Order: sequence, then C-alpha cells, then structure tokens
Amino acid sequence: LLVMGFKIFPKTPMGKHLILAGPGRAPAPATRGDRRDLLGKEGTTTSRLRPSGIVDFGGERLDAVTRGELIESGVRVRVIDIHGNRIVVRSLEEREETEEEEELR
Repeated sequence: LLVMGFKIFPKTPMGKHLILAGPGRAPAPATRGDRRDLLGKEGTTTSRLRPSGIVDFGGERLDAVTRGELIESGVRVRVIDIHGNRIVVRSLEEREETEEEEELR
C-alpha cells in the first residue's frame, strides 16, 4: 500500500505541487564554430564592456570582450581578434582620439 502511494501521489494535484520536477531536457543553443567572418566588422555596444559585454553587429547581439579597457554603452567598436568563441573588440572612438592627439603634436 505504501509503495502504491509513492507511485500515485506524485501524479495527484497536491503531489505535483509539493514535489519538484526534475531538470528538463532543453536543447543546447547552437553555436557557430568559426566566427572569423567577424574580423574587422564594426558594431555598437549595447551594454558597458568592462571588459566583457554585449555588442550589436547589425542586429546580431553577441558577447564580446576588450583587452582590459572599459567601453561605455552606445560606442562604436571593431572586432580586432577572435580566440575560439571569444570576440575581442576595440573602441573606434579611442582610435579617433589617438589620431587627433597625434595631429596636434
């Protein structure tokens, strides 16, 4: 009788409410292996990169990292390197500032 209770109880409304469901089998998100197509591509940060965050590349939002610098949200960036699934970006505004400083010298 006790064994039958353990079999039936989880299927009752009260049993479903009290017993946690096991982990579901959600499919893993598909990943694109080689993202070399992004090298040199420009995008806009949608979050602060400190040093990682999200960059929008023409409607495709991807995780990206910098080489340690902080980049604010809404800044134009360019992909400078790919390491496996890590996308490394650099601020375009930083580059423009450096060029302006050289012109002033």
